[in-house]
Amino acid sequence: MDEPARIWVFGYGSLIWRPNFNYTRKNVGHIKGFVRRFWQGSVSHRGTPFSPGRVATLVQEKMGSVWGVAYELVGNAQIEEAMKHLNARECILGGYRKHVLPFHLPAKSEPPISVLVFTATPENDLYLGPAPTEDLANQIATTKGASGHNAEYVLRIASFMRHLLPGEQDDHLFQLDDKIRRALKSSRVTICVVLGHQKESEYIGGATDALRTDDCECKKSTAIRLVKVPSGNDRRVSIDRTYNISRLEPVASAQG
Repeated sequence: MDEPARIWVFGYGSLIWRPNFNYTRKNVGHIKGFVRRFWQGSVSHRGTPFSPGRVATLVQEKMGSVWGVAYELVGNAQIEEAMKHLNARECILGGYRKHVLPFHLPAKSEPPISVLVFTATPENDLYLGPAPTEDLANQIATTKGASGHNAEYVLRIASFMRHLLPGEQDDHLFQLDDKIRRALKSSRVTICVVLGHQKESEYIGGATDALRTDDCECKKSTAIRLVKVPSGNDRRVSIDRTYNISRLEPVASAQG
């Protein structure tokens, strides 16, 4: 019997936590010769035509490396379904192009595998290019699109690096993450709002000060309690949610 068709797709942005397609397995690893930079504009997923957001692309740098997640697609049906989704998400809406690069697993004894990678170049209409980190942070902290807050995009990538790859450095990412958090805090926007765990309309200033921190309480791997205070009412409604620290998404919910 012939072996089924199979390909690997590498994600270094939102594909890390939200692939939105079926896959057979996934591996954490890196590609060499590139760095991750937030130089691509987004007018759909993380921004609008009137207020573009910024998302990641790859920029060549000889000694650079970019960590992310590679997804294995096996069989024509799985491949076709995923590629249809990715072409719309990355190419039509995102302005990215497809390339094939070697992907390296953490175990150096493992040979590299070829992965499909989506990158954006200065030739596409959505490319914004470099800017001072402070300017990047202020832009990202104040934009949102159909997929959510632009800040969520950066914070989740940084969380992936810190929690799953604590020995790896990504200075550009971590500096940007820090400045975005500062910008959000100065604007009195909580991380829980940015991550979509709490609606802005449910946040009452002063009533949930426990959430006004540099880190979202929802990052804890144990059950945490978010408190909503209905307007004009002192009654508190509590919701318990358990979050998976490696993916920052609910894995179980129970009302209390």
